[in-house]
Amino acid sequence: MSYREIQLTDIPGLHPVTLFSNFWFEGKGDALVPLRSAIEPTRIPSILPWLLLLEVVMIDGVQQFRYRLSGTGCRDIFGIDYTGKILGENLTPDGADARKHEFRKVIETGNPIYSSSHLPIAERSFINVYRGVFPVSVNGNHIDQIFVVIAREDLSLETHRQVARPHLQQSRLNMY
Repeated sequence: MSYREIQLTDIPGLHPVTLFSNFWFEGKGDALVPLRSAIEPTRIPSILPWLLLLEVVMIDGVQQFRYRLSGTGCRDIFGIDYTGKILGENLTPDGADARKHEFRKVIETGNPIYSSSHLPIAERSFINVYRGVFPVSVNGNHIDQIFVVIAREDLSLETHRQVARPHLQQSRLNMY
């Protein structure tokens, strides 16, 4: 399966991407993007294994993305701990380019991106995943960190049945 952007409604309600999206929209409120301080991942501990946190950094005058955090579930499906690495290490060139494009798009628009794809790691490309990419701002002036939630398409976190999806209800009414 190649990379394709999808709608949040295409992802099952108990998948980690959907659950984090609910949390992100709650933290966002009326702002363009949430402040990083409004997104406290320890409030949603069952999602932590599937969470990546990247920071936007400049290296030799080029915008790059450094992994600050890599959850244990991500390490399991990737076969590597990306913490401290720069985006692109251990990815196929096409996979690295697609991720950079995706990250630049969320920085430009302030909107999350949802996708379905196989892992862009040659020896793990048989694994199909849903991904959510969520921009945040440390100081409120610009987007400087990105949360990524990535997990196998068939993963469901049954313990979160009570999580509401109020922004989806609103979006269905407003059709945005």
